[in-house]
Amino acid sequence: MENEAYIAYLNETHKEKPDVLAKNMEAIEDFHAFLAENGVENPDDIAQNDVVAYLIEKREYNENISETIDILADYAYFINNEALATETVLMRDAVGWVDVMGKMSDLTKEYCPKAWERVFGNTETPQIGWTLDEMSDFSRATEKKALMAMPKEQYEQIMCKNAHAWHPDWNRHLRTRFLEIKSVDKYIDSLNDDIVKSIEESRDNGTLCFTQKVDNETVAYVKANPEYTRQGNKIHVVKTPFLINKYIHETDPKMKRYYSCHCPLIKSSILQAEGPVSRSFCYCSLGYVKKPFDIAFDREISGRVIKTAMDEDSRGCVFELEIPVDIMEQYTYIRTEKLQDSVIKIAYLCDFPEYIGTVSRWLYYNRNNNDVVPLNYENDSEYKGFHTGFINNYITKFPIRLVVIADEKCVGTVTLIDNDFPGKSYGPWLGGLFIDAQYRNCGIGQMLLEEGIKIIKDLGYHELYLTTHTASRYYKRFGWQSVEFCKSDDGFDEEIFKFTIAHLKPSSGIQSKSPFHHPK
Repeated sequence: MENEAYIAYLNETHKEKPDVLAKNMEAIEDFHAFLAENGVENPDDIAQNDVVAYLIEKREYNENISETIDILADYAYFINNEALATETVLMRDAVGWVDVMGKMSDLTKEYCPKAWERVFGNTETPQIGWTLDEMSDFSRATEKKALMAMPKEQYEQIMCKNAHAWHPDWNRHLRTRFLEIKSVDKYIDSLNDDIVKSIEESRDNGTLCFTQKVDNETVAYVKANPEYTRQGNKIHVVKTPFLINKYIHETDPKMKRYYSCHCPLIKSSILQAEGPVSRSFCYCSLGYVKKPFDIAFDREISGRVIKTAMDEDSRGCVFELEIPVDIMEQYTYIRTEKLQDSVIKIAYLCDFPEYIGTVSRWLYYNRNNNDVVPLNYENDSEYKGFHTGFINNYITKFPIRLVVIADEKCVGTVTLIDNDFPGKSYGPWLGGLFIDAQYRNCGIGQMLLEEGIKIIKDLGYHELYLTTHTASRYYKRFGWQSVEFCKSDDGFDEEIFKFTIAHLKPSSGIQSKSPFHHPK
């Protein structure tokens, strides 16, 4: 071991006192002596079994195992050894898990006092230095007693309230962040950005993330698979795998589930002959993933477990959280305006799927500037095919459709898509601008154009295009510039317009690079 380099690392990162540095050095030298006795000379050759064997020996001699684990975990980061980091970090995390089981005991006594004695009476809780197998055995036994002593729903409620035994002030800044952003979607984007930035910092600094080295492939995976997404009034949480790189490359379904799991109390059970702990235990993780939203919304929200690493047909953990009605009303509308005697609201169509039919009929039958929708549209096979394309609507990827709601009905719409004119390589495009006849000539169209431009800006693009053969004057009024004239597939002489967006920095944190080639 390079003593001077390690001491320099400790001085730089911890600025410890000389006696503490000496204690760290003594522990690492003892660890290396143990490894040498077992034929391991090179730190790169350290395996998880070596770490477990050493810590079990320390535990048997009643040494300060918690302190030893802390020193080894820190040393793992210094030498960038994933095997050492994986075992020591998980064991170090067991400090928190001891608190979790203590909180579970307290909650059981509060919500189901008759069950407490049967579940926790004379039960040894996890100790620092327990192996992953020992922790899984404990969790399986505890859960079995709990499900015999109380209804399953009550057990899941207790696990969810556990929330990893956090301090009440944990991450209170997230409430401030949400109130400043004033948008559920942008708050979700900020949480996803936090995860990406953390992975990028580990990649750039050469440090371990969780217990692993990360690279460009890791970052690309995390960017392509955001942990949080919104679908209507539901937030879907697909947990980023714990060991991301191993998860990406693993082909065995069971091992993939093992690498995805974050919980040291149960992850080993996936590989044990007795089979995994039940998914009910994962309601503890539900409490964890909904905590940032409990804080942001200033209340405890409801949620459910969809999939967990314990499920044989799963590839990881998936949760669903419900956004309260008043939060949806106040923080998901894009824009609210007072218009004469009505209040108009601009929203994403995916939040109001009941208007999909209205929008698809408008756009299908208005292609020839005909405002009349025939009464027998349900028998129109061509329209049915057109309508099918409106089922999928999104917020941060195309197609993005907006609707205007006034007097409890849909009165306008616009669409943002990747390409609206075959043969043209530039984009994205704005299209399908339509306002109900009763609500025209009062500024709604301009509002939709403004909101479409803001969304495109937030997505990281700097130009937006549209095509028209009837409304050139209208778009020129709002700063759109003519690019070229083309013949459409329908035979119309179309004029293509471009809107150049100033100030490229996205306001929502959503980042994407345009794949399009822009005409000069």
